[in-house]
Amino acid sequence: MSCANCSQTIADPVTSLDGVSEANIDFATDEGSVEHDPDEVTLDRIFDAIEDATLAKIKQNIVWALGYITAMILLASLGLLQPVLAAGAMAFSSVSVLSNSLPFRRYTPDHDYELLGVLRR
Repeated sequence: MSCANCSQTIADPVTSLDGVSEANIDFATDEGSVEHDPDEVTLDRIFDAIEDATLAKIKQNIVWALGYITAMILLASLGLLQPVLAAGAMAFSSVSVLSNSLPFRRYTPDHDYELLGVLRR
């Protein structure tokens, strides 16, 4: 997943909210902006949309990792896959989950709330 793809993963749910005209997130520069109408959408709803999008990515990682590892263990236990290959595949699964989550490594709540224009207090 590229940084542009991660940005869209977070920005799309935010821009789908009524009252939000534009949301831009740039992980490379640690900057973001949301243009919204305060009469139509509250900051809490915007923060909730960001949180939901982040949790959706985490849940996606868990489902894929558990499914992949379960399949490899099953194939190895049935003798259809050599255990060494299953172990290598499970290691690759861990690397893919880690690389899918790397854009969240720079998450700093205080700074990210400032990026949205208002500190959440």
